[in-house]
Amino acid sequence: ITFTTADLGRHLKNGEMFFKEFKIPETNLYSYTYPDYPFLNHHWGSGVIFYIIYQISGFVGLSILFLVLSLLTLFLLFRIAWKSAGLALAVAVATLAIPVLAARTEIRPEVFSYFLAALFFWILWKYQKDELPAKYLWSLPVLMLVWVNIHIYFFFGGILLILFLTENIFNYYVYKD
Repeated sequence: ITFTTADLGRHLKNGEMFFKEFKIPETNLYSYTYPDYPFLNHHWGSGVIFYIIYQISGFVGLSILFLVLSLLTLFLLFRIAWKSAGLALAVAVATLAIPVLAARTEIRPEVFSYFLAALFFWILWKYQKDELPAKYLWSLPVLMLVWVNIHIYFFFGGILLILFLTENIFNYYVYKD
């Protein structure tokens, strides 16, 4: 980790401040010129998670968390691709994607968004294929409540919902008897 360019220290400090003061920072504490500027901390939860993992197992634990979430994301999307398009195409796309993913080695909150977007997609896809009961759709609002507090890409959950709903409406009107 190159700490001169990494944001991990800021996220760890945010998590530490949350546990010490039991509040979410509301100003841009890391600005030298304007530290009192109001700031909406859209990823405070990831700082809390990072801080807990760091306290338990240090940078090794953070690296393992990042690796596990990255691999779970890849696995979920690979399984969907395999079932939808076949093993050969899934392997080809994964082979192209792995170098892109491997280049992103810095531990950042976006790993939560990647994982949660893949999980959202997997739940919606399995439900649409009648492989998952409707009751599992109730997990999506709970996941969204977590997601909205750990990374700003939470809006992808809403986009996925809209896309699946649009497809279902389209299929209903085009293919109804």
